[in-house]
Amino acid sequence: MVKVWTLVMLLLVITMGGYSLWPKAHVKAPVVVSAQVDEEAGTMTVSYITTKRDKTFLTDVMVEGSGFYPDETAVTQELAEQNGYQLREDEIELSEEDLAFFYGFSGYAIPVSISYENHAPNETLLIVLSGEEAVEGTMEEDLTLRYSFTAPEEMAVASVGHYDSSASLSYEQNGKVPKLPLEMKKGDRLDILLHETVKLGSDDRVLVEIQTTEDTYYKMHLKETVPLPEAYLKRLVKDFQ
Repeated sequence: MVKVWTLVMLLLVITMGGYSLWPKAHVKAPVVVSAQVDEEAGTMTVSYITTKRDKTFLTDVMVEGSGFYPDETAVTQELAEQNGYQLREDEIELSEEDLAFFYGFSGYAIPVSISYENHAPNETLLIVLSGEEAVEGTMEEDLTLRYSFTAPEEMAVASVGHYDSSASLSYEQNGKVPKLPLEMKKGDRLDILLHETVKLGSDDRVLVEIQTTEDTYYKMHLKETVPLPEAYLKRLVKDFQ
């Protein structure tokens, strides 16, 4: 009987020791994965990853000395949980004056400082989404989001880029990757391919920007559509901390 009890105690010690050594969810500070202003909704949304046990909350978003704050009655949405990590989202209501402030910037990706209770500020980019620039893409079998850009006039494409925390971008014309600068006539098409468009917000979007050799910019934004893969939050924390 003594041997059985000793064996039970030994297994219990091993189990507890293994649990204490098992890597726990940890963040130095909330990891911002999406920050965007939506003109149509009149909101600013910020989604971020922290641990399930962390009771922190969004305090403010600072943009060139101007502060934006969530309403005291606003409720933080808990969008997903994985491996002890939690994806949350806060929303800030914007006035017409606020929207005019953001559209006063020359670019649509604005440096901001986002602060949380008991954490150092998080420096990141806020993207501004114009309602007239929303476009629809086509999801392919390999979860690639394809959008065909049609040249509205004769142009030469100097670069194709995007603003997003997780997706990657490639492009092709007639099934081949063209060299840049790319001469396009009015009506010519350029296929933009977005890979791993993981949805990290309630209405998360990726902003795509085409720049011409004449420094003309064409912008469009598409919905992120891919649900969270397994252990994805843990991976993002590792990549962005």
